[in-house]
Amino acid sequence: FRKNFFTFRHFLEFGAFNPFQNFTFWQTDYDKSVLYYTNRRDMITTGVSILKIGMMAENVSANLLTFIKGLYKNRTPYT
Repeated sequence: FRKNFFTFRHFLEFGAFNPFQNFTFWQTDYDKSVLYYTNRRDMITTGVSILKIGMMAENVSANLLTFIKGLYKNRTPYT
């Protein structure tokens, strides 16, 4: 029963690994707000854009709902 457990001590025996070895991160000169990453093994490129919104504390849900509706109206995908 005890041999079935994987402990942290056994994890260190495998050595160091780099989880991002197949990824290349880059940005374009004209739009620094988008971070692109390319998976070199699968040849897939994905862009991630981070939006910063400022809002007043007493009206957080209304401002956030308006922001999400604006994204939907402009057909901007978001998660």
